[in-house]
Amino acid sequence: MSASLPDLFAHFHACAAEALQQDNKWLVIDPVYDHMEQLAVQPLEQLLPQILQLIETYPTLDYGGPGPFGSLIEEHPLTAYTPALLASLQRQPSVQVMG
Repeated sequence: MSASLPDLFAHFHACAAEALQQDNKWLVIDPVYDHMEQLAVQPLEQLLPQILQLIETYPTLDYGGPGPFGSLIEEHPLTAYTPALLASLQRQPSVQVMG
Protein backbone atom coordinates (compact mmCIF):
# COMPACT_ATOMS: atom_id res chain seq x y z
CA MET A 1 0.00 0.00 0.00
CA SER A 2 1.27 3.47 -0.87
CA ALA A 3 1.96 6.06 1.78
CA SER A 4 0.08 9.35 1.74
CA LEU A 5 1.87 12.45 0.47
CA PRO A 6 2.15 13.94 3.99
CA ASP A 7 3.53 10.63 5.29
CA LEU A 8 6.08 10.46 2.47
CA PHE A 9 7.27 13.98 3.16
CA ALA A 10 7.45 13.34 6.90
CA HIS A 11 9.78 10.48 5.99
CA PHE A 12 11.76 12.71 3.60
CA HIS A 13 12.14 15.34 6.35
CA ALA A 14 13.57 12.70 8.68
CA CYS A 15 15.89 11.52 5.92
CA ALA A 16 16.98 15.10 5.21
CA ALA A 17 17.79 15.71 8.87
CA GLU A 18 19.92 12.56 8.88
CA ALA A 19 21.57 13.48 5.57
CA LEU A 20 22.50 16.90 6.94
CA GLN A 21 23.82 15.43 10.18
CA GLN A 22 25.92 12.82 8.38
CA ASP A 23 26.84 15.06 5.44
CA ASN A 24 25.53 12.40 3.07
CA LYS A 25 23.08 13.69 0.45
CA TRP A 26 22.20 10.15 -0.62
CA LEU A 27 20.34 9.60 2.64
CA VAL A 28 17.61 11.87 1.27
CA ILE A 29 18.04 11.43 -2.48
CA ASP A 30 17.78 7.62 -2.49
CA PRO A 31 14.49 7.47 -0.53
CA VAL A 32 12.96 10.04 -2.88
CA TYR A 33 14.02 7.98 -5.90
CA ASP A 34 12.46 4.94 -4.22
CA HIS A 35 9.08 6.70 -4.34
CA MET A 36 9.33 8.41 -7.74
CA GLU A 37 6.43 6.48 -9.26
CA GLN A 38 4.10 7.54 -6.47
CA LEU A 39 5.35 11.15 -6.55
CA ALA A 40 5.09 11.41 -10.34
CA VAL A 41 1.31 10.85 -10.31
CA GLN A 42 0.66 13.59 -7.76
CA PRO A 43 -0.78 16.90 -8.96
CA LEU A 44 1.94 19.56 -9.07
CA GLU A 45 -0.14 21.94 -6.94
CA GLN A 46 -0.03 19.35 -4.11
CA LEU A 47 3.51 18.13 -4.68
CA LEU A 48 5.39 21.39 -5.19
CA PRO A 49 4.55 22.98 -1.81
CA GLN A 50 5.75 19.81 -0.07
CA ILE A 51 9.03 19.83 -2.01
CA LEU A 52 9.63 23.51 -1.37
CA GLN A 53 8.86 23.18 2.33
CA LEU A 54 11.49 20.44 2.59
CA ILE A 55 14.09 22.50 0.73
CA GLU A 56 13.26 25.60 2.78
CA THR A 57 13.69 23.59 5.97
CA TYR A 58 17.06 22.20 4.81
CA PRO A 59 18.32 24.86 2.36
CA THR A 60 21.98 23.84 2.49
CA LEU A 61 21.37 20.18 1.70
CA ASP A 62 22.32 18.92 -1.77
CA TYR A 63 19.28 17.30 -3.41
CA GLY A 64 21.13 16.40 -6.61
CA GLY A 65 21.32 18.30 -9.84
CA PRO A 66 18.59 18.24 -10.91
CA GLY A 67 17.95 15.26 -8.66
CA PRO A 68 14.61 13.57 -8.16
CA PHE A 69 12.70 16.69 -7.18
CA GLY A 70 14.09 18.77 -10.03
CA SER A 71 13.24 16.01 -12.47
CA LEU A 72 9.65 15.87 -11.22
CA ILE A 73 9.19 19.63 -11.35
CA GLU A 74 10.76 20.01 -14.79
CA GLU A 75 8.19 17.63 -16.29
CA HIS A 76 5.71 20.52 -16.03
CA PRO A 77 5.59 23.78 -17.99
CA LEU A 78 7.87 26.50 -16.63
CA THR A 79 4.88 28.77 -16.02
CA ALA A 80 3.31 26.13 -13.75
CA TYR A 81 6.07 26.27 -11.15
CA THR A 82 7.97 29.55 -11.56
CA PRO A 83 5.73 31.63 -9.23
CA ALA A 84 6.09 29.05 -6.46
CA LEU A 85 9.88 28.96 -6.88
CA LEU A 86 10.10 32.77 -6.70
CA ALA A 87 7.95 32.81 -3.56
CA SER A 88 10.18 30.13 -2.03
CA LEU A 89 13.28 32.20 -2.76
CA GLN A 90 11.69 35.16 -0.99
CA ARG A 91 10.89 33.03 2.07
CA GLN A 92 14.19 31.12 2.22
CA PRO A 93 16.90 31.80 -0.38
CA SER A 94 18.42 28.53 -1.53
CA VAL A 95 20.89 27.50 -4.19
CA GLN A 96 18.77 24.35 -4.64
CA VAL A 97 15.66 26.31 -5.59
CA MET A 98 17.65 28.60 -7.88
CA GLY A 99 19.06 25.54 -9.65
